Amino acid sequence: MRLATLDSLIVLFLVAEFMRSLAKSIPIAFLMTAGTMLIGCVSDPSLHEEPVSVLPQAPLSEKGVVLEIGFAEVSLFDEEWQTVLWNQLDEQHLSADTRQALLSNGLRCGLAGEQLPEELRTAIEESTKHPRADQIKQSVRRLHFRAGSRSEIVTTSNDCSMTLLLDDGHSVSGHQFHAAQALFGITAQASAAGRAEISLVPEIHFGASKQKYVGKDGAFVLATSRDNQTFGELAIDTKLAPGQTLVVSCDGPAKSLGGNFFVDAGEERLKLLLIRLAHAPQEDLFDDSNLFDTN
Repeated sequence: MRLATLDSLIVLFLVAEFMRSLAKSIPIAFLMTAGTMLIGCVSDPSLHEEPVSVLPQAPLSEKGVVLEIGFAEVSLFDEEWQTVLWNQLDEQHLSADTRQALLSNGLRCGLAGEQLPEELRTAIEESTKHPRADQIKQSVRRLHFRAGSRSEIVTTSNDCSMTLLLDDGHSVSGHQFHAAQALFGITAQASAAGRAEISLVPEIHFGASKQKYVGKDGAFVLATSRDNQTFGELAIDTKLAPGQTLVVSCDGPAKSLGGNFFVDAGEERLKLLLIRLAHAPQEDLFDDSNLFDTN
């Protein structure tokens, strides 16, 4: 036993001398790390290190707005069905001037509550069960919006030539677009009481794709885009409450803006765009800086 004790003391002395000599040329931080590793090597072998856990998934932004986007199709010539549907939708969410400007260009939109009209629900089910090969994908998709973000909702199946008659309230002008596609630029931001402010701007993108430098995050990057015509004067700006659905479609001739957006050339089907508010963060009704205590 004494011999074993003596041998242990000699070993500890040699280790101490070795560490002292290393300290002259190796940083303290490295020695501390090495010491920790040595301690781990002589620890109880029955103890095992826990596996390193992966980083937790980042939560969704509390400021984010989530919209559900879908389409339905009905017969272009079923005017009775269309009349019944629009009578059940609230079109008063837009001003009279805005409604008139949209109608003059073949566009119409209304709000539905949490319970969709039976006619609309049936149209959605039929469009989902019996999709056509060339139509826009019918499955509902979700768009997540953060402050300042923008997305696009394409309403036409393929690029085609478009003849457009635009009514600006004073006169009607004609426009021709080749290899064109109709879409809405959409933005959304949180409002009070869990609502969201939605903005839909009609756009037509046309021609061949081009590469050009654009500014992004303080630098210029090479981006691919096409020429486009934006109809900002026909923007649809409204507020959606949780569960509400915005319905946008055509109510005009084929060469109107709405006709080019919601009726494919040579087709006898009318498309309806559905935008439902799935989530919006709860905003404070009052700003803290404007609150005061009363006795």
